[in-house]
Amino acid sequence: MLSAGQAWEEYDDRGRDTVNQAGPALAPAIAEMAEERIADHGCEENAAQSNAGLLNREAVVCAIKFGLAVGASIAPRSVFARKNYFYPDLPKGYQISQYDLPLCVNGHLEFAFDGVPRRAGITRVHIEEDTGRLVHRLDGNGAEVSLVDLNRSGVPLMEIVSQPDIRSAAEAGVFLRKLRQILRFIEVSDADMDKGSFRCD
Repeated sequence: MLSAGQAWEEYDDRGRDTVNQAGPALAPAIAEMAEERIADHGCEENAAQSNAGLLNREAVVCAIKFGLAVGASIAPRSVFARKNYFYPDLPKGYQISQYDLPLCVNGHLEFAFDGVPRRAGITRVHIEEDTGRLVHRLDGNGAEVSLVDLNRSGVPLMEIVSQPDIRSAAEAGVFLRKLRQILRFIEVSDADMDKGSFRCD
């Protein structure tokens, strides 16, 4: 079995042109969830429309490490694309993501539920840039307002898509705790829900 570093080298060797041309805006300077303000970063890192972007190597290595941890196949070629849509937390009008050719496919996660061994399929693992987030609250006058927080916008996000193998809310909770444990153990994420670095739907 390849290590994540070896898998990156093979991926990089096979996909260098494709990766450089695809240009997801995942610049290394904003790869960590931090207290910094997004305004502290340059236009390249904020994914200005005219910029090609730079693939964050560490984001790819983290996704490969996770793929290997869940027995997924690592794609020899992966493609990024612009997903165009308007939403208030995406002011540039598009998101860099993967769809047709994700980085990892066909994995699984094993866990126990009520003492019974269970196995949930992992359909795909892909990288995309995170969007901002909407915050809904009451202002000082009691009026409902919606605010847009763009501080996490452009940060690399690993999306994990599972098969419909979960049979109840309680089982989903066990699955997600196991998933979180793996992410932390292999050190690809702090998986902290309070910071928004571990989300599910």
